[in-house]
Amino acid sequence: MARVSPIREVLVSVLSVGTWAEIKADHHRVQLDWREDLNPGSGKPKYVREVLEALDDATIVALAHRCVGEFPERAAITLQN
Repeated sequence: MARVSPIREVLVSVLSVGTWAEIKADHHRVQLDWREDLNPGSGKPKYVREVLEALDDATIVALAHRCVGEFPERAAITLQN
């Protein structure tokens, strides 16, 4: 069953912006594995949710910190909504 949490949903919003090439580059910027086995191209938020489902809570928190550092404008806008 999918683990839905507010921090994961914020990360979905932060990490599903742009073209697929930009999203792949963003994943690399925050040290998040690109998962070809999850069929990227089938929906950006869906893909990112599936990637995040495999991560434990401590990894999600560390990823959130990296995202704030790499994409402060996206994180700020997403957190305000």
